[in-house]
Amino acid sequence: RFGPDHYIIFFQKPGAMEAILEEDVDKTFRFYMRRSSVTPLEFDARPKGKRNHAFQLALQSFDKSKATHPLLTDAEHQVYVDTFTRTGFRGGINWYRNFTRNWLDSADIPDLVVQPSLMIMAENDVVLPPSAADGMEKYVPDLDRVLIKGCGHWTQQEKPEETNSAIADWMHKRFGSLRST
Repeated sequence: RFGPDHYIIFFQKPGAMEAILEEDVDKTFRFYMRRSSVTPLEFDARPKGKRNHAFQLALQSFDKSKATHPLLTDAEHQVYVDTFTRTGFRGGINWYRNFTRNWLDSADIPDLVVQPSLMIMAENDVVLPPSAADGMEKYVPDLDRVLIKGCGHWTQQEKPEETNSAIADWMHKRFGSLRST
């Protein structure tokens, strides 16, 4: 759907993305865990090949000493670096490698979620833009949506108060007063 340069296609090559991410774990998290410097309009204006997120190339040319707009405190950042230095990235990347198997294994399962559901969208997310949820009600008929304004892909880190409030407000609206046990 997104062409041969899409990052998920690159992820299919066993060991390729792991080598790039694990070469400098500190750099990897300084690259990914920051506010995007690209607006949705700028992203949409890029030629299709450049819109496919050649993340591996962007990460390799990234100068971590010039990283701006981090989303993590130094202590939070170090937890990620220590953990992924120890465990590597293969487990997370394998989720992308399993798309086809998941698709095949779920072929006989109805395409319908009947539970009440909340979709939190980020206004400036170029990876999963709010428009990606268009038509979702066909598959999730009891769907509520919340748009977090001025926010990119990492809603929990960029706008934690707004994200938590959206969840708490939705749960209260849908399920009433919640008491801790």
